[in-house]
Amino acid sequence: MNTFTSHQIIDRIAQLLSGLYYDRETCYQHAWWLLEALTQKTKTALITHKTIMLSDADVKKLDEWIHQLIHEHKPMQYILGTVPFLNLNLFVEPPILIPRPETEEWVSVLLQYLDSLKHHALRIADIGMGTGCIALALGKALPRAEIIACDINPQALSLAARNAAHNNVTNVQLVLSDLFDHVSGKFDIIVSNPPYIAPQEYEQLDPSVAQWEDHRALVASDQGLAVIKKLITQAKNHLRYHKELTTSAIPQLWIEIGYKQADSVLELMHQAGYARTLLFRDAFGNDRCVQGMLE
Repeated sequence: MNTFTSHQIIDRIAQLLSGLYYDRETCYQHAWWLLEALTQKTKTALITHKTIMLSDADVKKLDEWIHQLIHEHKPMQYILGTVPFLNLNLFVEPPILIPRPETEEWVSVLLQYLDSLKHHALRIADIGMGTGCIALALGKALPRAEIIACDINPQALSLAARNAAHNNVTNVQLVLSDLFDHVSGKFDIIVSNPPYIAPQEYEQLDPSVAQWEDHRALVASDQGLAVIKKLITQAKNHLRYHKELTTSAIPQLWIEIGYKQADSVLELMHQAGYARTLLFRDAFGNDRCVQGMLE
């Protein structure tokens, strides 16, 4: 066994990460995350103990994680194995997309819209669910809702099922489907975080994204709009009139977009017959989600 103080370990990790993260605060934050994951102890518990005992296997694993971060560009989230998302704790694994704070923001906005309807038996579809983050957050906050979540990747279904069980969400049905191919019926709300990165933009992505996350879930042809166009068109056939939703002016279709795509997507919605549209910007001021409503 090897004996250290927590600060000895943290200082060493932070120093090794200094070439990867250029500010001191980020280096130390990530160092703490690694040590907490390694020891399965909270930061408070680690600081409280005068010494920490690490086995040779622990030291080897820690060195391997640091190597993966620095030399293999492996995302921290995949190393830690979990990420928080609103009221959930989600398992993540490559290559299924890692839930992003930008997605968390607009889903939070949607939940605010739906708060007054949480006692209604809403029908919601999540097209391209990945980890299940959107569908499960909605399912947990809206226990009376019936939610269908689909993805083209069987691995995503397996991971989403694991996340549903882990977060005790029982009102989300998982379906293997390419968009609406195997999704039937009509819905009050349809949500999607589809592939929207243009092929030429993909070439500029950070290696931690391009080398680890699923290309099919990231990239779409036609300047990143190919899948979004299909969603906008196909969703019309799966949306139903809901008096309470209409009265509350809650958009029925929510699509996450790239920060340069708002004008194009809003125009596509208008051409498809969506009478009212809204644009949500994220905390960085970037266009992030387009919302549309039929009449």
